[in-house]
Amino acid sequence: MALVNCSECGKQISDRAAACPNCGNPMISPAAPPRLTDIASTPAVEITRASVITTEQTSKHHKGMQLAGAGVMCLGMGSSAAAAGSGNAGIGMVIFFLGAILYCAGRVGAWWHHG
Repeated sequence: MALVNCSECGKQISDRAAACPNCGNPMISPAAPPRLTDIASTPAVEITRASVITTEQTSKHHKGMQLAGAGVMCLGMGSSAAAAGSGNAGIGMVIFFLGAILYCAGRVGAWWHHG
């Protein structure tokens, strides 16, 4: 293992590091195959992890909130349309707006906690 200077911040880091721990500059190109010495001395998990780039990771909780909110909005629209003739469409609109709030909370949560 040798130390090299990061091209962005100039700090010394390992030549096997996937990215600079100081500034996050990627050091190993995902398209470049690993060197033979890296394969012999590095576990397969590290090589695989270095070649995977995650651009956005949103938890299933926030996606579930968005899906549930969309479902409640559809339920509110359906009940509002069904009750439109009898004049009781207010309950359907309340259900629709509760679904909209749930959906928006899921969207904001996904935006706030992405990755």
